[in-house]
Amino acid sequence: MTKNFYSSGLLVPADYFYLNVAKWIAIIILLITASGWRPRITGILHWWIAFSLQTSAVTLDGGEQVAQVLTFLMIPITLTDPRKWHWESIKKYDHSIKALHARVVALVCFGCIRFQVSIIYFHAAVAKYFREEWIDGTALYYYLSDPMLGLPNFIKKFADPILTSPLVAFFTWGTTVLELFLFLGLFAKDKWKKPLLISGFILHGLIAIMLGLISFAIIMFAALILYLTHIPHVNFSIL
Repeated sequence: MTKNFYSSGLLVPADYFYLNVAKWIAIIILLITASGWRPRITGILHWWIAFSLQTSAVTLDGGEQVAQVLTFLMIPITLTDPRKWHWESIKKYDHSIKALHARVVALVCFGCIRFQVSIIYFHAAVAKYFREEWIDGTALYYYLSDPMLGLPNFIKKFADPILTSPLVAFFTWGTTVLELFLFLGLFAKDKWKKPLLISGFILHGLIAIMLGLISFAIIMFAALILYLTHIPHVNFSIL
């Protein structure tokens, strides 16, 4: 085969052996990224792999697109991180103008990430109001009863009494309400962010268990952490 696997950035032939090599290179890079070594380097590589997966994978569940966007928005944050390891704490702040500009860039990107995640939940909630099954409260029954995409058989037998009762409307509408609350987390005070974070984890955890969207859940866990956890202290005393 002469066709190249351009989306991986490795320019390897579109052959199983070479694609498998590319996969293991990506895994190694991601492990190094997770280790926290040299954020300025690994931040860019992290986005490169997320972009490659989004543009080349055959089966996608939506989480890959979220990962691609968020890792891209994190590049300026990692490029302005002076640490050798991202687990290190900054004991003394640099008060130079250059360092101040770097902190402003990082804060702006954090803001963009939070805005992006809030829009994900806003769109997820509002879009449901244009579907009749979400308005009448029966959407979960149809989705979870689907023979191909719905609940596994060992879970379905326990869920059927709820799915076939009026309670299904409560859980259907509750999903939309929770997504709206997660959107409002953008404006919430710090005391409300932890309950929202836990609620978001429960929501995506249940989706992973019931629909098998495990990679999507993991990506959204990371998005929620960026969205609802406290931004590391930034010293603006030189302003």
